[in-house]
Amino acid sequence: MDLVDLEGTDLLEMRAGDSMTIGFDAFNSDSIVLEGQNREQRINTLKGLGYDPVVAAEIASAFDRVNLFKRPFRVREVTFEWSHDSGLSISAELQNYVDVRGQTP
Repeated sequence: MDLVDLEGTDLLEMRAGDSMTIGFDAFNSDSIVLEGQNREQRINTLKGLGYDPVVAAEIASAFDRVNLFKRPFRVREVTFEWSHDSGLSISAELQNYVDVRGQTP
């Protein structure tokens, strides 16, 4: 019952051709907003929260790299594996999703 995406869709129903967006939210968005900040502002915000300066710099840099995945992708293939030792593993191969609506030749 906990294997749902942010819209409540069951991840076990993921199939090839589905649209997927990868998200990352390592912080409580109600108390900290890193999205609209530049790298230096993020570092200062994280240091203000008690992060070591080196760790704050790494998180601030990684934040920009993670945002590259905010565009939609198409699921090319999805694999579900179950092990009694490690539990459920869901792997998906994603492709760039092209939306040509509204584009003129």
